[in-house]
Amino acid sequence: TAPTEIYTLSLHDALPILPISIGGIGTVEWSATYFFGQIGISTTMVLTVYLFLRTVQYILAILSLVSIRSR
Repeated sequence: TAPTEIYTLSLHDALPILPISIGGIGTVEWSATYFFGQIGISTTMVLTVYLFLRTVQYILAILSLVSIRSR
């Protein structure tokens, strides 16, 4: 149902700000697999997407840093 999904996504978005790990690494992926598993999405699919997004995030950060330093 819509309220359950909104609650799940809100809680998932709040977990990375907890001081449990550096940058939310591991915490975000764990919470995603748990919460999306509750609504029927496979663990493999969730981890694949989240690890891909994490990789893209780091690549963009590195490219931005290189771009800023070269100016």
